[in-house]
Amino acid sequence: MPSHSGFEWSVPADVESLAWDPHAEHSFVVSLDKGMVKGIDVCAIQSDSTSQSTVFTLHAHDKACTSVSYNLSAANLLATASMEQTVKLWDLSNQQPSHVASYDPKTGPVFSISFSKDDPFLLAIGGYDGKLKVWNTLLDAGVSRMVKGDK
Repeated sequence: MPSHSGFEWSVPADVESLAWDPHAEHSFVVSLDKGMVKGIDVCAIQSDSTSQSTVFTLHAHDKACTSVSYNLSAANLLATASMEQTVKLWDLSNQQPSHVASYDPKTGPVFSISFSKDDPFLLAIGGYDGKLKVWNTLLDAGVSRMVKGDK
């Protein structure tokens, strides 16, 4: 960790959301208004501004990626939400994101998502016009395979 006040760097679009990885203490993701998600490793940042801290770049959505949430139980499972009215789940194993599942919650544009701390495969979804949903992601075959290790 930095022994000074911190680091600063730029990303190629407006920031929509951030989430620290609960399984990797020095890593977080940032979602952007261009639909991308970037994985950042704080330990990879050097004191010079030219250091590379991005460990992966994922084109998650065609419109703004409005929210991100890590699953607290399944390491490497990340949910993303978008203005394109979808929620997607990603396997971030080996810093090479792969698509696991997609869900249309029928809420219009999705503004916020969050995995439950008590029931880690329940994903709360907040959309347009006050619409809320809860998705049991473990019922999706792709998620079930990932959790069981049967990719």
